[in-house]
Parts: sequence; C-alpha cells; structure tokens
Amino acid sequence: MNLPLGMALDPINRILYIAEQFNHIIRMINLSNNTIQTLVGDGSPGYSGDGGLAIQAKLNQPFGIAIDLVTNIMYIAERQNNIVRCVNLQTNIISTFAGNVTRGAGYSNGIANNSLLNGPVAIEITPTSILIADKGNNCVRSVDKQSNMMTKIAGTGVAGRGADYVFANNSALNQPYGLSLDSTNNLLYIADQRNNIIRMVNLTTNLIFTIVGSSVRGYNGDGNNATDVMLNYPSSIQWDATSNLLYIMDQYNNVVRTWDRNSNWRWGCCFGL
Repeated sequence: MNLPLGMALDPINRILYIAEQFNHIIRMINLSNNTIQTLVGDGSPGYSGDGGLAIQAKLNQPFGIAIDLVTNIMYIAERQNNIVRCVNLQTNIISTFAGNVTRGAGYSNGIANNSLLNGPVAIEITPTSILIADKGNNCVRSVDKQSNMMTKIAGTGVAGRGADYVFANNSALNQPYGLSLDSTNNLLYIADQRNNIIRMVNLTTNLIFTIVGSSVRGYNGDGNNATDVMLNYPSSIQWDATSNLLYIMDQYNNVVRTWDRNSNWRWGCCFGL
C-alpha cells in the first residue's frame, strides 16, 4: 500500500474499505476470507469517470471515506480534487457528490456539486446529512440528504481559535482534520488540528465546546482534566459508543489517546505508536 489514510467498516458484510492516498485508489478487504481487491480508481491521479464504473475512474489523493449503510453508498473525500465523490456499492457507479473540479478550490454554498471545497479530508454521516471536514476552508460543511444543499455548520471560514458556548458556525476552527459522530446523543466531535484541541458540537442546539486540549502544543496531562492537557496535531478521531470513549490520534506525539466521558471528563494515554 502507499500511504493508507482513511478507513470505513461495513460490519454487516464484514468488509473494510481503505483509502490509499498516493495510489489514488480505494481497496476493500473481505474480513471473512481475508482477500483484498481494488474497488475504486485506476491507480493514476486525475479526475474522470463520473457515470461509469468506479474502478475505471481517476481519483486524486483520496483521504477520508465513509459508508452510508442505509443507502449503501460510499463517500470519498478527494483532497487534491477538492471534491467528495460517491460510489453506489450495488452498481459500482461513481459520481461527484460535492465540490466542483472545474471551478477548483474555494468556498461557496448551494447545491452540493456546484459548491466549492478546499482540501476536504474527513466525512461523517448522520440520518439526514453528510458532514465534511473542509480543512482548507477551516470549517465543517453539511449536505442535506433531501435537498442536496450545502451549508456551513462549524467554523467561520477564517482560521482562528473560536469561543466556546456559542453557535458553532460563529466559532473559528483552524484546519479541522478528523470527525466522529456520537449518533445516540447527536454530538459531533472535531479534531481542530492546528489549535491542538478537540471540539464538540451539539447538533441539536448547534453549540460548540472544547472538550480536550489547552491549545498549547506539546504533551502532558494523562489522568488530568482534559482541557488542561497538551496535544500535538490531533488528526483522526473515533467515538466508541460501547465504552463511551473517544480515541484520538495525537499525531506528532506518536500516541493514541482516549477521552472518557464517564470519568469526570478526564483522559489518559491508550498506547504509543
């Protein structure tokens, strides 16, 4: 493989999907028989293939991926093409879902495939929307499944360290990288990478809070209050509903850390890499 970054699991069919950034493909591993095959991309960078078979399409640095298990559609954040593609996993037909390659990188809302993105890196799926970490635009975007309209739900579009306890789209982010959803409580977690913090958005009230990190880059704080600790470029994050833990890849500290929502909002180190 060549810089595998994004992963998505289909637990029903026991298939693991992997985005290989520099091979410009999506691989799938059948966890029942341990076989691997290429599902999306011909292996060369570019943009082509909409309306055709996904394996014949050209991608450009696929990053985050997500599977909508209800509609059986895969979403792919293509960082260099500044778009999100979608693949119907029943027909294997690919199309552009959000962003516009012809118009290039930028920022605009409206119909998703005529809007502009800037280096999308992560995707999450709610029952009503597709959420996109629009890293270069310093915000999180949302595409409504029914209307296909894109809006901004977190971040101002300008890099900064925004206030807490305010509406999320009025609070600045600085290169949001990872997204993870607690669907039970309607909470969205955001790795606010260059601010070295983890933010949480209540999707019911649209209020934003900092739950991990002091905004000071470094390493300390295991077992202490989560907002007093230092992180060093947090990247991918994953919520575990069974244990009520948020797993955080603390990239330049070379560790995976955990935040425990049930333990007085305290946290500890999980393991080193």
